[in-house]
Amino acid sequence: KNNNNNNRRQADSTDFMATFLTRRFGLKGGLAWLGLLTFGVVSEQLKTRRETREEKENTKAVAEEKRITVKMNESTSYEELVKGGGEYVQQGFLCGANVTVRDLDANETVFDTRKTNRPIGFVYSKTRPPPVLPYDVNESFSDERYVMRNGSRRVFTTTSGEDGLTFKDGSYVKPNANVEIDFEFTKVSIPPS
Repeated sequence: KNNNNNNRRQADSTDFMATFLTRRFGLKGGLAWLGLLTFGVVSEQLKTRRETREEKENTKAVAEEKRITVKMNESTSYEELVKGGGEYVQQGFLCGANVTVRDLDANETVFDTRKTNRPIGFVYSKTRPPPVLPYDVNESFSDERYVMRNGSRRVFTTTSGEDGLTFKDGSYVKPNANVEIDFEFTKVSIPPS
């Protein structure tokens, strides 16, 4: 009898729970565990699809005659072109955005992700804006008075700040120049844990 136990094949499953349930309750236990895992995956897929659908349904273009200019401070104002319907921008969230920066003093487009079809990606931080944005514009994304959501698009009129704006391609806007920033969130999501 001792010899028979040594010839038994060892289970090589990496799923402890499936192995335990199958050994304890047989095939029914293993299948029950498989059903539970399948339910979790399918429900997560349905939730994601529902959120995506709601985001698209709730994103609305603002009619030109209904657009208003919101003055944030002495030097910064914006006009909302599209009201986003997705996730709210929050500290630490992963963000993607299309950005066009025009130097109004020089009357030229300095930076345009729509033309290159390469949106910028960044982790949102209220205190550390991406290099393409002045501090006050970046701060407004999560400010309760001016909060933005995924899908939102605004055109900001502001200054380039005391340090100016520097871009990856080497272009530069001098300090305190008047700029127009067309900013659209294309992705706002919780970072993986």
